[in-house]
Amino acid sequence: MKNLLEKIKIFYLLKFDFSIPPKKKILIIDEENVEFLKKFISKKKFNSVNIRNKKYNFFIILKMIFSFKFSFHRYLVEYIKFTKSKIVITFNDNNINFYKLKKYFGESKNFVSIQNGIRTEFGDLFGIAKEQKLKNLVSDFILVFGNKIGHNYKKIIKTKTITIGSLKNNCFKNVKKVNKKNLLYISSFNEKHFKQLNNRSNKIYQSRGKKKFKYYDIFNTDFELPNQLSIYCKSNNLNFSICGRTNNKIEKKFYDKIIDNQYKFIYRNDLSRTYKEILKNFIIVGGPSTCMLEALSRKKRVAIFNVKLSNFERSYNFAWPKKISKKGFFYSNETTFKEVNRVLNNTRNVNTKKYTKIIKPFKSLMIFDNNNKKFKSFLKKILN
Repeated sequence: MKNLLEKIKIFYLLKFDFSIPPKKKILIIDEENVEFLKKFISKKKFNSVNIRNKKYNFFIILKMIFSFKFSFHRYLVEYIKFTKSKIVITFNDNNINFYKLKKYFGESKNFVSIQNGIRTEFGDLFGIAKEQKLKNLVSDFILVFGNKIGHNYKKIIKTKTITIGSLKNNCFKNVKKVNKKNLLYISSFNEKHFKQLNNRSNKIYQSRGKKKFKYYDIFNTDFELPNQLSIYCKSNNLNFSICGRTNNKIEKKFYDKIIDNQYKFIYRNDLSRTYKEILKNFIIVGGPSTCMLEALSRKKRVAIFNVKLSNFERSYNFAWPKKISKKGFFYSNETTFKEVNRVLNNTRNVNTKKYTKIIKPFKSLMIFDNNNKKFKSFLKKILN
């Protein structure tokens, strides 16, 4: 009786969509990046499940009531059954639940997961699968950034991986001529930065799965690098810009507090802003992030500084799962003034032919596929 009352209460609090789910060939799980998919597939061919704002389809919920099976996982199963979609896609590749759906449908449907960001072993897909000792995870295909990470997906998920690079990055053409005086820092700011700024004792923690790490050790590059870069740029007569992670004035306020010299702050007022700025600048600097791998895949001059956490948690290294030394030609695990100067001088002064040779071994992390030819070819095969 108690369980029944709890379910009635949950039902009462739900937001409903009263439209009948259309029966289309493709179903997108999670509406994130749905707008982006329209570049490749007509909206007439796909439908999407709204799971971000917890708004549920009334008719699917009704179906669940009659079957006496209540869970979000069951909701997705019933939705897929109702729409009779042949292809089920997600851009949320680190959602473990997606890989539990295939077993209900056998070979009647193709499940496709598309990597949308760098992954780690803690508090992420690989860490969760390991901690929970998950088995029987399946996806027909996972479209990945590079061959290296593809091998790791196959260790925990029964799947076929296809290397396509970053879909968004592949949409932007390289710019042939850039001003060699331009240096850009890629911000990884979030609002907790302010709390840390006023707490130098490093007592603020961030959870990653079952583990807790010092917040500063995860984001130290945002605190230490910008002022070092401003000094370097001033000494070398370079134009220093920061590409914001948000469109929030509080982010600029944070950098104003830690930077002594002049710089330009660029608000992220649309999703394409970061890509456009990367293309316009000669040297791209940052901590381990998807953006830095995207720049590297384009053969852009990059200077990458691993966070302190990477010294004892290897997957926080920018090149993970590739094994690399702590310091290299265009990267380092330190943000001392000496190291920053060494890496920037290397990246800035090396000739193009030599630089291309130096970064070649890192192609396995992410490829650049101009205009997404590989993704389009995959879609053509799977839709026929």
